[in-house]
Amino acid sequence: MIDYKIKILLVLIFLCIVFNYIFYQRNKNVFENFQMEEIVKFRKKIENINIKSNKKKKAKELQRIKEDEEYVDTSKKHLYNYKILITGATSGIGYHIAKMLNAHNPFLIVTGRDKKKVEELIKELSKTNESVKGIHVDLSTKRGPQKLFDYVKKEHSKLDILINAASTSVGSRFLLSKDYNDWQDEMSVNVNGAILLSQLFSKRMKRYKIKGKIINISSAASKMSNTDVNSGSDIVMKNMIEKYSNILAEELYEHKISVTVVRIEHEIDYGYISVF
Repeated sequence: MIDYKIKILLVLIFLCIVFNYIFYQRNKNVFENFQMEEIVKFRKKIENINIKSNKKKKAKELQRIKEDEEYVDTSKKHLYNYKILITGATSGIGYHIAKMLNAHNPFLIVTGRDKKKVEELIKELSKTNESVKGIHVDLSTKRGPQKLFDYVKKEHSKLDILINAASTSVGSRFLLSKDYNDWQDEMSVNVNGAILLSQLFSKRMKRYKIKGKIINISSAASKMSNTDVNSGSDIVMKNMIEKYSNILAEELYEHKISVTVVRIEHEIDYGYISVF
């Protein structure tokens, strides 16, 4: 009897082991299938996220390209499609810049103090470029820069490039003996004129989303520290223009308006120009 019961017990234990094994194997397959399904789902989610992310990146890149005129409108890479204003264009470096740019046939606006000289310059440049305009304006006066801005705004609407080349030097080169009126005249033309025009035209460029350029002309005087050769007022004012240009460049960077200083290291006849 005892042997019989033991046999039954052993059979039952065996059946339990077999049942548990079969149950384990079934559940194991179910669990593995579940894991695989979850992994596949997770992978699909990652792929969808990457696809969406790539689409957003491409959309942003296309928008950036669309907003950048130099990518969309390749004609803007040629000077003949720009409206350019040059101050102090009737003499000195301003005159040479005007002649150089005029060879590319842009829409060119030239200015100077003397009405007759401005008219003569327009006549000279118009021989090879029909799109030359001009106005005589005295930047040493309080209303000078505003008058020039109003003229460009009314007659020519928008401006792409402003070149501040107007400069004057009068009186003593020594700061100690510089006459007040001479100082005021130089400051009005060499500094105030450039600053006010840069401010007025950059605001208009921002308003119309023009990726414009402001170029301020400096000279080797900015590197000098005495009045042995150079005028003290010229040294001070050229330093002011260079520092102002650097600060303004930072302010206008996000609007894609560039501000550049061109420093003339030697006399224009030498043709050596340093750009900063």
